Parts: sequence; C-alpha cells; structure tokens
Amino acid sequence: PAMAKGTILGKQASDKQSAAELGSSAAMDILVPRLREGALIGFVATFLYLLVSLQSYELADPGWSRTGSGAAVLNAGGATGAWLADVCFSVFGYMAYLFPMMIGYRAWILFRERYAPNGFDAVTFAMRVTGFALVMIASTALATLADNSQSMLPFGSGGALGKGVAQVSTAAFNLFGS
Repeated sequence: PAMAKGTILGKQASDKQSAAELGSSAAMDILVPRLREGALIGFVATFLYLLVSLQSYELADPGWSRTGSGAAVLNAGGATGAWLADVCFSVFGYMAYLFPMMIGYRAWILFRERYAPNGFDAVTFAMRVTGFALVMIASTALATLADNSQSMLPFGSGGALGKGVAQVSTAAFNLFGS
C-alpha cells in the first residue's frame, strides 16, 4: 500500500510537472511570434532611417570626419543621421548602402518566417558574418580601384577600408591582380 501510495503521489507530481511544461510551451508559442514581430518593426525602422540618412547625405553637415559649416543640418535623419551617414561613407564608401539592404533583407526573412519554429545556430550566424565581412572588404577595395576621383565622399568611393585594402593588394599583386 505504501508503494502504491508513493506511485500515485509520484504520478501526481509528474502530472503537475507536465502541466507546468505545457503551460511554459504554450506561453513560448505566444511569446516568440510577438518577439519576432517586434524585431521586424525594429529592423524596418532601422532600415528606413539608415537608408534615408545615407540618401540625404550632405558634405556641409557636421559628422565624424567634418565639423560642418555651422548652417542647419540638411540630412533628413537629423544630426544623428548626418553623423551615421558620415561614419558609414567614411569607412565603407558607397558600400555603406549594403548595411540598410542587409537589414531590410533580414526584416523580410523575419516577416516570411515569423511563425516557423527555428532556433539560433551559432555556426550559421558566424558563417554569415564572415561572408558579409569578406564581401565588404572585397567590394570596398574594388570600388576604390575603380574610383576616378570624382566621388564626393570623405575617403573616396571605397572609403577608408577600401583605400587601405586596395593599397595593400595593389602593392602585392599589381593593379591587374588586385
């Protein structure tokens, strides 16, 4: 009888644990899509703000590489948008437009897969970040090599990154190999 009573109590404890896990699972089923929708809204807002800030870049605005002319900020993103655009164009040149495009692409993926149950994969994330970094390095160098010195950007078409990589690759491989 004691054994049977312990078994019954064990069964009740197991049922309570299963109910708690089921409640936690149901809460996650509700919470995860809402978090993804919030991330979607954040990505779309960041995409639009960064794109508008880059598109409305003015050399006369104060930023990272210049103090400005003292006139009102002309960038549609305000002083922060002018500063972000200046940093992005200074470092990456015209390839700075890849950042809002990648954020917009990520927003599209979040929208498309908002109800799909997938977790975080560190290996896939690391490969994507590495691939994006290599694309930025190569594309900024190519933009610098193709620059005909008519760019209105602070460090040319490829930015400071492209200028540095292009100088090293040209010294190592000549213009044809670069």
